[in-house]
Amino acid sequence: MVDLKCNSCGSNQLHKIETEDNTYICLHCGNKQVVEENITNNRYNVTNNIVNNVYGEVKVSGDIQSGDEPSNDLQKIDALIKLGEYDRAYAALIKATNENPEMYQFWWMLTKVCMSAYKGHLTKKISYRFDYTVPAYEGFYEKSKILANEEQIKEISKEYEILNKEIQEAKAKIDQKASEASKNHIRDTIVILSVLVVFIAAVWLIATLIK
Repeated sequence: MVDLKCNSCGSNQLHKIETEDNTYICLHCGNKQVVEENITNNRYNVTNNIVNNVYGEVKVSGDIQSGDEPSNDLQKIDALIKLGEYDRAYAALIKATNENPEMYQFWWMLTKVCMSAYKGHLTKKISYRFDYTVPAYEGFYEKSKILANEEQIKEISKEYEILNKEIQEAKAKIDQKASEASKNHIRDTIVILSVLVVFIAAVWLIATLIK
């Protein structure tokens, strides 16, 4: 059996996009690629079990319509986010956005996952198996705003500002620590140089007196 691998990062965590023929998305790096039909049919079944096998079972029903209240699927994924299970939440949301791209909630939750993971990376030095950089979560945020109505945009914008403020505060703390470390390094260097100058002056004075 030959595993399908991502052309970009080499991962075998590929998930079929149901709305696009023979197109897969890498759950690791987000790369899309087209795979020949005979390969997908005969060598490796990617679609059915990738999320369950790699991240643990999170079922998404696919029956949610735009404008509906969040279903149990959204509640389960939101619970994963609160528990810090960002890899599992991200995988389930990638599948959900492929099956229900009209749902702004899924795009917004992708934004939350990426922002929460980014904050965790800054504050706890934790790394995750997906792209949680600023361009990634800003892209998901823009998609959620395109699909949401005016009231929904106001709601998610408030939450976005809170999360963004926490990220900026985390960055500020890192910058402050780096600045303090730099100042300490300069101070230590000055002390060492001062001691060296005093030592050289003492040696010169002693040598002068001996003469």
